[in-house]
Amino acid sequence: MAILLDDPEFSRLLLALWWAIVAGVIYALSGFFKREETKETFSGEKFLTTAIVGVIAGFVSFYMNVTIEQAFALVAADVGFVVIIENVVKAIWRRWITPWMQEQAKKQTPPTQ
Repeated sequence: MAILLDDPEFSRLLLALWWAIVAGVIYALSGFFKREETKETFSGEKFLTTAIVGVIAGFVSFYMNVTIEQAFALVAADVGFVVIIENVVKAIWRRWITPWMQEQAKKQTPPTQ
């Protein structure tokens, strides 16, 4: 086992695995926090599936020889900001704006006879 840990390629693989897991879990957590409490229940299966997709994406990057620095730049520039912004907007919309709009609609609805 010590021989494997000294191998630079194996160390690089472990590092890629670590960052793939971290990225997958962060993405899954961002989806968890954007959900609407009253309409969406937590799905462990969906959470795990999302995390696994992140791990697969990390390994694809590893085998395409994308360095950690390149991966961070790609994620931040192309995907990361889009996903984070989308999740933040959805969270705000679902938790505060939609309930406020529903409350306003109730105030304007004439009483039924």
